[in-house]
Amino acid sequence: MVDYKPVVSFNAVGTSPGDLAASNAELEQALEPDTTYFSPDADYLVRTRTILRELVYQRNVRPEARHYKALVLANVSAENGSVMNVRNILEEMEREGVKKDSGLLHAVLRVCFQCSVELES
Repeated sequence: MVDYKPVVSFNAVGTSPGDLAASNAELEQALEPDTTYFSPDADYLVRTRTILRELVYQRNVRPEARHYKALVLANVSAENGSVMNVRNILEEMEREGVKKDSGLLHAVLRVCFQCSVELES
């Protein structure tokens, strides 16, 4: 069996990109995409990783469900993520004792649906 590792994970990200000028609240807001017509691309993945590195490693923000939701949404596109990545993210949440909320679970369902649609195409 192949050992899949998450593309993005709080335990797997590298060093911080440096100080970002925005406040914590502004960075948190930037993690919330307009999900009505949300179709993430590689830029979204990079932006999400950069913001989360800054918050978690530079500003010592403890990851919560909303942060993990951003990681999950970064995996909506089969091109830039996968269901296996999401599984690893959920396992990390469990290890870290972070409770799943309805927004996060909706994002998980969205990844599963989108990946299955892309596989059928």
